[in-house]
Parts: sequence; C-alpha cells; structure tokens
Amino acid sequence: MQCLKIWGLAVATLSMIGGGVASAQVGGGVFAFLDNSIQTGSGNSVERSVYAPAEDPSFIVNTSAECASGCGSECGVSCADTCCEPFGKHRHRVFVDYLFLSAMNTDLTYAIPVNGLGAQGTPTGAAAVVSPEYESGFRAGGGWAIDDSTSIVGTFWNFQSDNYDNRRIFPAAGGATQFLNPVLLDPNTLNVVAESSVAESYYDVDFRMVDLAVERLLSAGCSHAINAVVGVRYGRLEQYFRTNYAILGTTTLESNIDFDGIGPRLGLDGKLLISKGFFAYGQGFTNFLVGEFEGDFQQRNTFAGVQSNSSFVDDRIISILE
Repeated sequence: MQCLKIWGLAVATLSMIGGGVASAQVGGGVFAFLDNSIQTGSGNSVERSVYAPAEDPSFIVNTSAECASGCGSECGVSCADTCCEPFGKHRHRVFVDYLFLSAMNTDLTYAIPVNGLGAQGTPTGAAAVVSPEYESGFRAGGGWAIDDSTSIVGTFWNFQSDNYDNRRIFPAAGGATQFLNPVLLDPNTLNVVAESSVAESYYDVDFRMVDLAVERLLSAGCSHAINAVVGVRYGRLEQYFRTNYAILGTTTLESNIDFDGIGPRLGLDGKLLISKGFFAYGQGFTNFLVGEFEGDFQQRNTFAGVQSNSSFVDDRIISILE
C-alpha cells in the first residue's frame, strides 16, 4: 500500500506521469512529492484532487488501488479522505474502561496471638493482617477533535476498596491461656489487662482523579499513529483504617490519611493497525502532583474515653507513572 504525505495549504491537483514522478501544484508552485517508487505505466498520467488541510502536518492520503476498491462506487477512480480516512485521524469520542485494581505494599498487622500477658507472652500463631484485595473501578471520558490531528480529552477515574479482617482467640488445648496482643495501640495506654480475645480491622483505600489534556498527532501512516499528550491532573487519595479490640469493653483505634494534589501530565500514546477492526496500542505517562497530606489518629475506650490522639499536615510532590 502506498501513501502520500502532503504539506500544503489548499486543494491541490496531483499529477502522476510515466516514470513514477509525481507533483502537486497550486498556482504553479510545487509543494509536495510522491514516492518515486510508484509506477503509473509508461506514457500514462492520472489526475486527482486531494485535500491537504493546513492545520494537519501529518495528514495521510491513501492513493493505492486497494484503498480505492474498498471505498465504494461513490469514489470512482479517486479515493478521497471522505471515504478512506487516515488511520491516525482524530475524531470525537467517548469511552468507558473497567478497572480491576489493588493497593500494593499496604498490608497492616493489627494483632499477634500470644500465650501470656504483657512481656510474659510469646507469639503462638500467625499474625492478624488486614490486606487490601482486588476491587472494581472505572475510568470514563471523552475527546473533542479540534481538527484532524488535535483533540481535547477529559478523563475521570474512580476506585473504592473496602477490606475487613477479624481474629478471635479460643482457649488452647490443656486449658492454656491465649490472648491477642494489640500491636497498634499507644504503648503508654497499655496495662496488665491490655490483651484482647477478639480483634477486627477495617481498611479502605479510595482514589479519584480527573485528567484534562491536549493530544497532538506527531506521526501517522497507513497503519500507525503516535500522539503527544500534554495536560493537567487532579488527584485525591483517601485512606481510612479502624481496629476494634475487646479490652475493658471496646478499645477503638482510627486513622485517616488524605491527599489532594494537582500538577502536569505528560506522555505518548501510540496505535498500530493489525488488521481491519483490530489494533494494538501502547501508552506511557508521567504525572507530578503538588499537594497536601492531612492525617489524624485517635484511640478511645468505651469507659476511659479518648486515650490518645494526634494529627499532621505536610506538603508533598507525588510522582505517578503509568
């Protein structure tokens, strides 16, 4: 399949003359050339009109017989862009993606079974750990094509996870006493009856992001397209953790950590046509979010009330690679 790349300003007349030389002229000025490997037959010439929009430096016009035969009878011997569009041409679009994600490296140990109280106890079993599992999310958005090679694209991401774990200790064989050591409690609030027989933990990790970017065609051909992406991203991350221990009633520990940030988004998006209706794609992006972390911690008991609390605020720059 042969392709013609045209850099021009208006409608041009393309003449292909025997010997494989071709030129496109406007007002007597030559402004584009066809690959001289195309042969039209000795002594023959073909003329056709092709559209070369000035705002699209990578506009591709397919001039092969294969394209012409697939365009339909309305094209005749010509194969204009109206019926054989370039592979990388930008169009208005909407999209929805299903996400199946899990937060990594976030497992949290909240209790350890022991055989005695305080310093007298030693571990007797597997630690109680709450671990985020894979959950469903979505990504949705749309693009508005400004011209054949430029689009404005907006995307919304949403992910929510709810994770739960619990541990209960029963008397060991032979009547030996066992407890759960509450490893997350403030050590200054512990006493000789701080061990628990029941513990449960909730751990949620949620995020939402909004992307707004301009996509610009860098390179295009009969079967490939590469776009540059420049834009901005807003992101919000929410982490919530709560553990309940059965100690002198119920002792509860809660922690919230939130992040809000905004920053630049840069990357490349590429597509490769495999066959009619199927193509492969690859994307690579980097994001830098400038924002603020806010965190708070509180420990309270059914009878003693608030036993410990703390909070912090810190500015951070977070990098996100995709």
